[in-house]
Amino acid sequence: MKITNIAINNMLGIGEANIALTKPVLMLAGANGAGKSSIAEAIKHALVAECDRVQHKKDFGRLLHNEAQAGHAFISTSLGDFGIILPEGKQTGPEGLPFGLEYCLTPSRFAELAPADKRAFLFKLMKVKATPQAIIAKLASRGISAGDINEITPHLHSGFEAANKEAQSKARDAKASWRAITGETYGSVKAAEWTAPSVEVDGALLAETRAQIEAADQEIAELNGELGALNEKAKNNAQSNAFMDKRNAKMNELREHAGKFARIQDKLNRDQEELKAWDEKVKDAEAAANGEPYNEPLTCPHCSGLVVMSAHEHMLEEYEGRVEPDLEAAAKLPEYKKARDLLQSAVANGQRDLAAAENAARHLDELENEAVPAVVSAEDLSAQVTKAQNALNEAKAKRKAQADQLAHFEQVERESKDAAKKTSDAKAYHNDVVAWDAMADALAPGGIPAELLSEALEPFNGELQFLADHSNWPEVKVEESMELMVGGRLYGMRSESEKWRADTMIALAIAKISGAKIVVLDRFDVLDLNGRSEALYLFNDLAEDGTLDTAILIGTLKALPATLLETMQGAWVANGEVKNLAEAA
Repeated sequence: MKITNIAINNMLGIGEANIALTKPVLMLAGANGAGKSSIAEAIKHALVAECDRVQHKKDFGRLLHNEAQAGHAFISTSLGDFGIILPEGKQTGPEGLPFGLEYCLTPSRFAELAPADKRAFLFKLMKVKATPQAIIAKLASRGISAGDINEITPHLHSGFEAANKEAQSKARDAKASWRAITGETYGSVKAAEWTAPSVEVDGALLAETRAQIEAADQEIAELNGELGALNEKAKNNAQSNAFMDKRNAKMNELREHAGKFARIQDKLNRDQEELKAWDEKVKDAEAAANGEPYNEPLTCPHCSGLVVMSAHEHMLEEYEGRVEPDLEAAAKLPEYKKARDLLQSAVANGQRDLAAAENAARHLDELENEAVPAVVSAEDLSAQVTKAQNALNEAKAKRKAQADQLAHFEQVERESKDAAKKTSDAKAYHNDVVAWDAMADALAPGGIPAELLSEALEPFNGELQFLADHSNWPEVKVEESMELMVGGRLYGMRSESEKWRADTMIALAIAKISGAKIVVLDRFDVLDLNGRSEALYLFNDLAEDGTLDTAILIGTLKALPATLLETMQGAWVANGEVKNLAEAA
C-alpha cells in the first residue's frame, strides 16, 4: 500500500500541509510543537477512522486547528483516496484495507495488548486455520475419547469459545447428575473416592482372598515361565559353545577396528589444521581478488572525512581510495578452493572413520561386560525341571482352595449389588466431569489455540529475527505466553529507545506479513545518531527490496539532514505548515 499524497487542512496542530510523496521513505522533521505528530494522527484518522486524542465522535470539533470551523485530511494511496472531514467525522474511501494496518500506523499498539488480544491478533495475522479436523486430531492426541469428541464436533464449527462453553456446560451437567445420585456436594477429590454405603460384608477377608488368588495366579505364571525357561535352556545348552565361538570372533574383529582409533585421530587432527590454513588462504585470495574497500565510503559524523567499513574487523577505517583487484590472486583462487574442498572431504572422512572406531570400541566394551550363558550338565537341568514342575503343581492346588473360598464371599458381595451400582454410576459421572473438564481446558485459550498459535509464532518471530540481524538491533521475540522479549529481557524493562526499536520491528513485520507494506513511526528522535543511521539504512534496504511501499519517519531535529539516501525525501514542519521538501540527489 503506497501513500502518494498527504493533504491536511486545519486539523490538530496543522493549518495547511500538502505533501507529494515521490520516494518510499518520508522524513518529517521540525521543532517541538511544530505539528509533526498531528500529521501522523491525521493519517491514521483518515485511513482507519481512529483518533487517540478524543474518545467520542461528538468531540471531533476539538480536533480543529485554532479557531477553524472545518478541517480535513485526505490521503491518496495505491488503494484509493481516503479522508476524514471535521467536525462531523465523516470518513471517505474504499473498503478492503490490509488487516492490521492500525498496528503499522501505531507501532506501540501491539506491545500494549493483553495476552489474549495478542494471541487473537496473531491468529488472524498469520492466517492460522483451526479447522474442525485439525482440532479433532489434537483432541485425540490428548487422550480425549472418540465419543466425547463426536459430541463436541458440531460446536467446533462455531469456534473455540462456543465449543469451550459447551464442554463446560457438559461438565456442570455431569456434576449435577453426581449430586443427584450421592446427595452430596461435588468435590473432585471426594468424588474420585466416593462409595455408596452397602450391606455388611467381610471386605477385608474378601480383599485378602482375592489378593491371595491374584498372588497365586502370579506365582503360577512365574512358575510356568520358569519351567518354560528351563526347557528352553536345556534345548539351547548344546548351542552355547557355538555361540561363544561366534562371540569371540566378533570381539577380535572389533578389537582390530577399535585399535585404529589413535592413528585416525592423529590424521584427522593434521587434516583439520591444514584445512584451517587453506581456509585462511581462500579468504585472503578472495579479498585480494575483489579489491578494497568492500563498501562505498561514508561521511564520518564527527570529522566529516570519508570512512569505510572494514571487511574483517567490522570497524570504521579511513578511506584511502579503491584498491584494484589482484589478478594473480584471482587466478590462484580456484586452485586454493579445490585444495580446501579436498581437505574438507578428508576431514569429513576422518570424522566418519573416527566415529566408526569409537562405535567399535563401545560395542567391544559392551560384549566384554555382558553376561554370557553358563553351560550346565544335562543331569542338573533335569533335576531343576522336576523341582519346578512339583512347585507348579503345589501352587495350582493352593489356588483351587482359595478359589472355593472366594466363591462363598462373592455370594455375599452380590447381595450389595445395588450399592455397588450406585457407586459405579457416581464414578461414571465423576469420570464425565473429569473428561469434560479436560475437554474445556483443551479448548480454552491456553490449550489447543495456544498450540496452533505456537506454530504461527515461528514465522512471525523469524521476521523479527531477520529485522534484528539486518539492523543490528536487539532481538525481539513473542513468547508462547505472549510476553514480549527484547534482547532476552521483558519489553517493559527496556529503555525508551529500546522499546522504540522493538515497536518498529514489530510494525515492520506486521506490514510485511499483512501486505500493508506501510509504517508511520513517530518519535524517531528518541534514537541517538548511530541508532538513527541504523534505522535509515534499514528503511532504505526494505524500500529497495520492495518490503516497504511507504515509511514515514517523524522526529524532532534541528534541521533536515544535508543529504538523504536514494529512497528518501524530507519535509520540514514549522508552525503548523510544511515549509520545504528535500530529496536525495
